[in-house]
Amino acid sequence: MTTLDSASLRGSINQPLIALSDLGRRRYPAGKSMPKKRLQIEVNEQNIWIIGIPEKGDLERIEQHCRANGLDLGQVSWRS
Repeated sequence: MTTLDSASLRGSINQPLIALSDLGRRRYPAGKSMPKKRLQIEVNEQNIWIIGIPEKGDLERIEQHCRANGLDLGQVSWRS
């Protein structure tokens, strides 16, 4: 079993990514750096969803960017 350097694929440091199959070992070889974390944003007429695991400060930066462009997010789930 190989533990991979998978910081971008996990929610916290104590969650190792372990490849259990040949496909997993090919897709995520040990020593290969993983892609940077990304957030997905979905929007409809009334809601905005931010999907993914944000890095520290990401949500505040998004909120500041929205406010600077005239969008008040109002109530946000990360402060509930």
